Amino acid sequence: MTAIALMYALAVGQTADVSREVERFLEILRAEDAESCGVMAAAKIQEGYYPQAIYYLKAGHAFDPSDTRLVRGLALARAEVNYGEGNRLQLQPETEWYPGSLFAPFIFVTGFLAFALMCAAFTRWLMIRQKCWLLIAACLAPVAEIPASNELVRWSRSVRDADATPMVVVHDVDLRSGNALEYPVRIPIPKGAECRRINHRGEWVQVEFASGLAGWLQNNVLMMTREVNPPDPTPF
Repeated sequence: MTAIALMYALAVGQTADVSREVERFLEILRAEDAESCGVMAAAKIQEGYYPQAIYYLKAGHAFDPSDTRLVRGLALARAEVNYGEGNRLQLQPETEWYPGSLFAPFIFVTGFLAFALMCAAFTRWLMIRQKCWLLIAACLAPVAEIPASNELVRWSRSVRDADATPMVVVHDVDLRSGNALEYPVRIPIPKGAECRRINHRGEWVQVEFASGLAGWLQNNVLMMTREVNPPDPTPF
């Protein structure tokens, strides 16, 4: 979508739009792995754009859940979000229950070796029927299952993200009960709050927070996944 906007801006000769779209396009191209996402996040933190930093840190964490630097950076950026005491519980971001450290490369190698040793121990037990070999195989089984568990978690997260796209609010805004300004305000949403898209109508997006709170926001205050153009971070 950024490339389309870039071509349109070039066609109509809007210099400011061209400059902005070029910058956005280059940002997306640079954020191709966990390390580049971390660099982009650090730049946004230095500029004071914490919602954009959260966006890149979450993207980097999706590339490499085992990177503890991204986890620490995400915690620091989230600490800058001013939820307000009365709304904090309703707007807190979701937490991952599966330890990211299990995605480390050495864990995969360890799991593969444990699987090979488990098979060898189980084969030995079949040959001589000594219980000690069966016990060894049983002890190795949990470690051998980690790589398969990691892939299952990755798959479940990708399915969840496809059904409900993760999003970050980039401006302070009111969450409304419907898809128009005429609908009543449910709760004020601070910039940096994280939610998921569950529906959309025109320029409005229905979002849901980790607490179950749901409502409607205009799409120009939301930063979606990397396939969608980030909105202009300049405050209103």
